[in-house]
Amino acid sequence: MRQIPLIFGICILVSGCCCHDTAKTLLVEPFHFCAPLECKRMASRNRYLAKCVWHSIEKESGGQTFSPHYSAGFQEGFADYLNYGGAAAPPPIPPHRFWKTRYQTRVGHQAIEEWFTGFHDGALAAADGGYREGRATIPTSLCLGEPSH
Repeated sequence: MRQIPLIFGICILVSGCCCHDTAKTLLVEPFHFCAPLECKRMASRNRYLAKCVWHSIEKESGGQTFSPHYSAGFQEGFADYLNYGGAAAPPPIPPHRFWKTRYQTRVGHQAIEEWFTGFHDGALAAADGGYREGRATIPTSLCLGEPSH
């Protein structure tokens, strides 16, 4: 709201359609799109999709069991890739829940490594499955190429 006088001043200096387009882009459209709410909706949708994919993997595994740490990492990696894209690599350090003293043991380190592996596998599953391009991005005019005459 503090930027409105600046935007208004710019619009006064510019005439015609440009002023209308500027006002539309900077004032009207942001009021129609609530970014924090949409971010929460997208994150929730991506976590749900990650759970669905994970459950299908469990069903198709032929009785193979996975550690809860691997499962959590897979789902977090899958959702993270949908949210942010990137190289499908786990973060350099594990989530805060692994910073507790009970994970500062050989068994704890194994749990963290399982989480890292799951995260990587989940992100790769999302990337290889094309989930981000099909569900988590918005097409732009840049991907249309040259117009045909």
